[in-house]
Amino acid sequence: MGSLVRSEEMRFCQLIVEKEAAFNCVAELGKQPYVQFKDLNPDVNPFQRTFVRHIRRYDEMERKLRFLESQITKDNIQIAGRLDQGDYSVMPTAELNQLEATLADLERDVKNMNESDAQLKKNYMELKEWDAVLEKTDEFFQGGVDDQAAEELEVQEEEYGKGEKAPISYVVGVIERSRLLVFERVLWRASHHTAYLRSAAIDEDLEDENREKVQKAVFIVFYKGDRLRSIVEKVCDGFKAKLMKNCPKTFKDRQSARNDVRARLQDVKTVLGQTTEHRFRVLQAAANNHNAWL
Repeated sequence: MGSLVRSEEMRFCQLIVEKEAAFNCVAELGKQPYVQFKDLNPDVNPFQRTFVRHIRRYDEMERKLRFLESQITKDNIQIAGRLDQGDYSVMPTAELNQLEATLADLERDVKNMNESDAQLKKNYMELKEWDAVLEKTDEFFQGGVDDQAAEELEVQEEEYGKGEKAPISYVVGVIERSRLLVFERVLWRASHHTAYLRSAAIDEDLEDENREKVQKAVFIVFYKGDRLRSIVEKVCDGFKAKLMKNCPKTFKDRQSARNDVRARLQDVKTVLGQTTEHRFRVLQAAANNHNAWL
């Protein structure tokens, strides 16, 4: 055995076994720390060895187990049992093949559920924003914001001598509250004081694409003419403000749209609940077997 110092007498042996039995033989020998294998082909590239395909399979299975463990931990599910570090038993080949198929199915199902859950939550947040826009727009007009805007724009036109001979138009949208103050100042300057803005905070915190809580506000901007509309849209784009271009113009239409949005919100909420329950059952079953699979 070369320069290795042993406390027990060692022998150099050669085992000749059938290829089909090699896996089981090595597995049995590995259960006890009595055998050390010697590489007879040290110059062969690891990727050219006959067993590399099997090693890749097992490595891929281990990766899938780590992925499942991360999802189980993320959902605060307890992994059943304790991992025995001294257990060197190996599954029979047939069971390993079955486990490989099981892990592939589980990984695919969990990833599909993750994508579905992310899309559902995105739709839910968009509907919440739309509902808030409809609600706040009604509040704006009930407070006479259109009359205030007309008076303000007329005053600004007289004072600065600017403005187009066009009817008053408006856009509504959603923006993060932290950007609102600077957004208002930039819009005021970019429009040369000929745009009228009002805003109202959304009572409920929403989630961004990273699922982090964010506070947002609904705003309405009154202006005259296509040139000013283009300026308003560019400023909104610069501050990542979302414009709701299909906001109904009448109170009746807004109420109808809001009823529709709330019905869709309830539907999405129901589907989200069902998806969460199904995900929990799948991950709970995986957690019950995780350590046994390792």
